[in-house]
Amino acid sequence: MVASSAFLLAPESSAQPTAAPAPGTNALPAFDVKTVGEAAGGLGTFDRAYVTLGTNKAAFLVPKGYQLRVQPQQWTATLSEPDGRDYIIMRCYGPRPGPPPPAGQPPREPDAESCETILLQRHPNSKVTDKFSMKVADAPGQAFELALRNSLGEPQLARAVFIPALASVVEFEMVGLAKSFDQSRAVLNSVLVTFRLAKDGKLEIAPVSDKI
Repeated sequence: MVASSAFLLAPESSAQPTAAPAPGTNALPAFDVKTVGEAAGGLGTFDRAYVTLGTNKAAFLVPKGYQLRVQPQQWTATLSEPDGRDYIIMRCYGPRPGPPPPAGQPPREPDAESCETILLQRHPNSKVTDKFSMKVADAPGQAFELALRNSLGEPQLARAVFIPALASVVEFEMVGLAKSFDQSRAVLNSVLVTFRLAKDGKLEIAPVSDKI
């Protein structure tokens, strides 16, 4: 079941008007991710993932060697290495309440305390080692790093980034072995720097060769 993103958003100013309720419906927006191969000259072929959540669209490059699996009912997409020990999960938390921000103003950033609570509930034996703000596709976000262990007892690190996007709150979480996490973090960064959101219904994508 898709969770509401209302609790993930920083409080609005009391001076803001209350949004009119949306027309009654039981239907949630459909979520899907499809990949398209793109040639990049001597660099070979790269897969770009195109994300759709209702009428909202985004895209990002799939890291080389990672496989994409989509769970449409959970609004998640998983990128994993063949051995499955390092992975990235993209999660959408549900439609944001209220009207979109006025033209020229950034969307509300996620609430840091709520995001941290989600992570500690997901990883109950973990420890938050760092937290900071960062932007992804010009959207203000909250980022966290955690120390944890996998089911084999191996030390792991995780980095999770929450941003307002796709009329939702979107999370990208990378979990990888501690001994190679610098490489895992670089893989996550490659996803985040190529993440693009549609504006005015148009998704503008730069050629792969401009990103490598």
